[in-house]
Amino acid sequence: MIAKLVKYRLEASIGTAALAVLIICLFVRTAGSGLPVATAPRASTLLPGATLHSLDTIAYGRVSITLPNAQRRHIVVSSGDSVTLQGWAVDGPNRSAASSVVAQVDGFSRLTLVTLGERADVAGVFRNPNYLRSGYSITIPKDLLPAGMHVVRLLVGDQPQTGFYLLPEVVTVDVVDHPLQ
Repeated sequence: MIAKLVKYRLEASIGTAALAVLIICLFVRTAGSGLPVATAPRASTLLPGATLHSLDTIAYGRVSITLPNAQRRHIVVSSGDSVTLQGWAVDGPNRSAASSVVAQVDGFSRLTLVTLGERADVAGVFRNPNYLRSGYSITIPKDLLPAGMHVVRLLVGDQPQTGFYLLPEVVTVDVVDHPLQ
């Protein structure tokens, strides 16, 4: 009986220590950057189904690309360039504006946009005035894009703030060390 109790306490303390190290590592990784950092939504906060959205523009360096939905989403940028994603997203199932848009870089939620901009065109097309504040523009700073390949995804917060819709589109960003011609 005493051996089981000692074993249980030892396992619990090891688990607690591992959790503390994980929390400290996450804090050290994000602290001091001065950037808005969101915690990664847990799988339990991902909402089933989809919502209405569009990625309209990708901008980096001196380039701005307007995208129809069918166009590829792979860009090559020079190190030192930030990348801006612009478009609109709504909480379709709740027929209202989204509560936020989150940018994930390589699987980590890094930037959260809570104040969405006006998109009268979206409200007009869907004939829903609740969609007026559905525009987003998220800039991923160069500090989050070291040389190499990166995967960027967007999540859209539902209006009641109970979870996120993971958008199916993926933007791949290949950051190269040399200036692009």
